[in-house]
Formats: sequence, structure tokens, C-alpha cells
Amino acid sequence: MKVYSKEQAWEEANKIFPTDYEYDAEASERAGHPIYWSTVKGKHIWISDLGCRLEVNLENCNSVNIYIVETEEVKELNKTVAELKEQVRKLEADLEKEMEWKPFEDEHNIPQERYENLANNSFTKELTDEEAKDIISKEFGFDTAKIRICRSVSKTEINRHRYLRKVGEYERKPLYAASDWNYIRFDVAGWCYEMYGSQLSQFYC
Repeated sequence: MKVYSKEQAWEEANKIFPTDYEYDAEASERAGHPIYWSTVKGKHIWISDLGCRLEVNLENCNSVNIYIVETEEVKELNKTVAELKEQVRKLEADLEKEMEWKPFEDEHNIPQERYENLANNSFTKELTDEEAKDIISKEFGFDTAKIRICRSVSKTEINRHRYLRKVGEYERKPLYAASDWNYIRFDVAGWCYEMYGSQLSQFYC
């Protein structure tokens, strides 16, 4: 099989190789070239990156060689693509800097710092979903069948134009230290809530 770039070679290898794979540093050092082994235990299959070709080694001693043939025209195209990708990367970096993204937490919600203070207390215990539902039902009268316990909240940033973006998640397991020091984030029938210190408030997503 022949292709015209390293990227195309890996695309073809991914079509052929039946499992996920990962770089094996020890095997690569012994072989003198990069080796990527199957992540499936017991599967003795791998990909060898030999520079000008990829050797896809499959079961029953079968192998497929993917040769990378770069004509002058293809080399020029690949060079142009690489230059354009670098320009895009620089533009994205400049835009990121210009937007002045900063961490953001809605002032109506319990701050992550306050949650972490509760989580790090030696008396605090993590609640199961069922335990959390029971507390919510007893405190506020919600039907346990309609309660959905949420164990994370969005980590967001805000830019100079007041636009928000999600950049990850914060852990928000249901926690209980005392009747007046606890936290549960939950939804009921499409409404978002959080309980902190046995006080109920709407959670702004």
C-alpha cells in the first residue's frame, strides 16, 4: 500500500489495526524505532514506525506495509499545509491572549473554594446518591424518584467581552459533615439546585 504523507499512513493504519494502541518506550528502545503495541491484554499485535513506512503487524503473522511516497509536488503541499497550521496556531494564541480569559464562578452559586473546605474536613463523609436523595426529600419534600444527583459542575472562564466558555469540570460529590454543614448538587424536573448547610438555592449553570 502506498500513501503520500505520514498523516495518511497513520489514517490507513488506524483502519487496519483492530484495537487501540499506545507507544511502548522499552520496545522502541530495543528496536531502534517507535513501536506501538495494542492496549488489549493478550493481543500480540503492534505497529512499527520505520520512517518511510509503517509496518502493521497483525495476528497469525500477517503484516501490512504502508509505504510513504512523497513526490516533489506532495512535499510542497505538505510544507504549505504545515506552514498554514503554524499560522493558525499563532493566530489562535494571539486571539487567546487578546480575549483575556479569566476564571469565572457565578456569584449566586457556592464557590468551589467553599466546597473544597467542606471536602477537606476530617469529619466530612461522601454520601451515596440514595443517601443524598433521602436528605433532600426529607428537607424539602422533593420526590426521590425525580431527583438526579450531580457529582460535578462546569469549570468556566470569562473574557473581556463577557463571553463564557467551559474549560473543564469541578468535582462536586454530595458531602455531609453536620446538619448545618453539607453540600448536595442536584436536579429535579429540569431545575438545577444546590443544598449547602441545609439551605436550598437555585444553581445557575
